[in-house]
Amino acid sequence: MGEIPFLYVYGINYKKLPFMVKQELKYSLIIGGNYLLFGILWILLSDSFLDFIASDSLQYKHLQSIKGVLFVCLSALLIFLLVLFYYKRVIRYQNKFIARYKENELMFHEFPIGIAVVGLDNKIIRGNHSLAKILGYTETEILNLTRFDITLPEEHTMDTSRREEMLGGDSDFYTRNRQLIRKNGEKIWCKITVILLKGSSGKPKYFIVSVQDINQEVMLNSQLAEMNAGLLKAQSIGRFGHWTMNINSRDITWSEETYRILGIETSQEKGLMYRFYSLLDRRHRKLFDKSLNALIHHGKKLNIILPVNLTESAEIKYVNLEAEIVRDANARGNSYLQGTIKDITEIMLLQNEKKDFERSLIQWGYLLSHELRKPLCSILGLMNLYNNTHKSIREKEELVEKMRELGEEMDGYTRKLAGELYKMETTLNKGKNAA
Repeated sequence: MGEIPFLYVYGINYKKLPFMVKQELKYSLIIGGNYLLFGILWILLSDSFLDFIASDSLQYKHLQSIKGVLFVCLSALLIFLLVLFYYKRVIRYQNKFIARYKENELMFHEFPIGIAVVGLDNKIIRGNHSLAKILGYTETEILNLTRFDITLPEEHTMDTSRREEMLGGDSDFYTRNRQLIRKNGEKIWCKITVILLKGSSGKPKYFIVSVQDINQEVMLNSQLAEMNAGLLKAQSIGRFGHWTMNINSRDITWSEETYRILGIETSQEKGLMYRFYSLLDRRHRKLFDKSLNALIHHGKKLNIILPVNLTESAEIKYVNLEAEIVRDANARGNSYLQGTIKDITEIMLLQNEKKDFERSLIQWGYLLSHELRKPLCSILGLMNLYNNTHKSIREKEELVEKMRELGEEMDGYTRKLAGELYKMETTLNKGKNAA
């Protein structure tokens, strides 16, 4: 039937062939031994029997002819039975082999991953249906291709080097992700695994290549990478990062922007929680612990503003921390804190500037109210003097009285303004103490 190289794909071990040969030799020896034993016993017993029953030489000669014919018939029957037994065994082995062959052929062609048998001369000897579908060829067209027809020219040198390493005994296989060329010229990403198969003598015979289409996976990863880069850019522009903490193990991970906000090198991956605590003063450390425990034990959402003292620059930054609990989707009993950190230093500085401006406005109001009262007091004093000097003129008395009433009314307005400014200042001081 000839050699069937692609059966290596299905795991048929040709090392079992010597055992099968020994079995057939065994049965051949049994047939020959049985025939030899039968012949010896026949000759010895039949001659003794003929000597016993033959009365003369003519009768002995006649019985010898009958014995010869009978020996041939019995020998033929014995050989027929032995050969029939052996033939049935051969047919049974052959049917099993054919059934296994058909089963493996079906599995080879219908296997969901592309499989190719490539000779040492780089020519594709066999390819299954999945390989043809991935590359856009028919199974017949694949047999006219070499590995150079479906690989990028810039990768030929690397492939040749890896195959020479395998042929030299440095490795038995290699795996890598690479682009292949389809029939229409389109490039697709595939995961390639190359295995070197050797004969019973240890001499290399074929390369078995599995080809898995990962083009969609690579495209999705590329899109995710672009989205992640965009997210990191947005975080950098918006000055906010994200962080995750395993509640059970207390392991914490930070985004790149979180490192930047806190002024910590991205190379530091351990002891991040301790490093964060070192940036807080004692009062705000206790405040953070209290808020964190309220989130973990009572589910109260974390939303807190903390001043952090950057070690290297001695700069004070204000950050807004928010977090909530997220349960493990795989139901492994793990819970996580998902949170964000936002740099609000500029906002806090603007708020402080606003408060300083309001405080300056209040002080200006105080000064203004005092400045208003001075002329009013002078007017009222002059009116009193004028009134005391010209009491005889009734019209002037009425005019002076009216001016006094207006002056007192203006003085009341200024006093009221001063009171309102005092209330505003008290409110701002309370807010500052609370912060």
